[in-house]
Amino acid sequence: MIKYPITVNKKAIGAISSRNITPHKPLILSFQRGERFTGLILKIVGDGRVTVSAKGSIFSAKAHGALAPGKTYQFLVSRTEPYIELKVLPEASAQAKSLFHIWASTQTHRKGFVHVFQDLLRLGHAAKGLPKGISGALEELAGLWPKIIYEGVGAKDATWVSQCLMASGLFWENKLSRLAFSKGGKGGGQAYLGDLKGLLLRIIGELEGVDRCGTEEVAILERAKRTLHLIEMHQAMNLEALEKGMGWYWFIPLVDDGESGEAQLLGKEYPDKGHTMWITVRLSHLGQMQVILSLKGRDVRAQFFMADQKRAQLVTENIQSFKQALEHRGLSLEAVICSVKERDEMAYRLAGGQEASLHMKV
Repeated sequence: MIKYPITVNKKAIGAISSRNITPHKPLILSFQRGERFTGLILKIVGDGRVTVSAKGSIFSAKAHGALAPGKTYQFLVSRTEPYIELKVLPEASAQAKSLFHIWASTQTHRKGFVHVFQDLLRLGHAAKGLPKGISGALEELAGLWPKIIYEGVGAKDATWVSQCLMASGLFWENKLSRLAFSKGGKGGGQAYLGDLKGLLLRIIGELEGVDRCGTEEVAILERAKRTLHLIEMHQAMNLEALEKGMGWYWFIPLVDDGESGEAQLLGKEYPDKGHTMWITVRLSHLGQMQVILSLKGRDVRAQFFMADQKRAQLVTENIQSFKQALEHRGLSLEAVICSVKERDEMAYRLAGGQEASLHMKV
């Protein structure tokens, strides 16, 4: 990775010219060859040189393609030294754009989920003299932690994924409607139990009903609302993905050696090709691992993308264990490929890169 110190102008973008760009504290802008990003053309200098606004910064580069100031383009980094060179990419299809938006924006917004949830539990333990309804809901919330946050293989079994999905809050409305019909509308407190969204709604309702909230209560209310917002944003993104026929998206928060991580899954079924699952996992000891799994009948094809050769070798050495785990569930590993890719392969393909189809080609 090449890092470039750049100079940023604090004045309005429209006022940028060669005479008013003033020195400012250098920032570090990182690019990798093959990386794709969206940028705004601020100025065309000549000889293929342009001034671009992207990634929160303003910088100079060489760019090939028909460009106009004030317009936004998608670029591919074709060179990183001795200067940044960009290639203008054709517009991706509406589906690819939407799918990439769902993937990228969910990554950005849900990265803090573990921290917000931890803060909420920590505040609940520290606060004293809370009303019984709030303290009870916070105790229930603490019991959900191991069902929602993945903390390692040793503590989980084959049913953990379904437990996590049902406790995550994504299907609270569905569970509420089933409970209402089965109990004749008198489900009572059962609607909240074992469900993150239900418990958050209960905590928010209890706190907003208090005449005066102390500092601890206000902090708990703020964290509860933030966590609820993350869940509802996830629900909205899943709805968009389903409406566009893209599949179903799921985010799994992880804790790895005390640090936050995440796994993201995007699943889709094809009438003639079976199921395809895209998986991105970020862990401290593995870095970023991306996997594409294709299932047709009982046959599985897998493609792994690892950050470097050392981590790719780790996966290769454990392929037999992976094969045995699949066979234990009645599946057969038909083919597997492990590649080294520094770029975000999922984002690259979803944004319209090579082999942009969701179905893996082996």
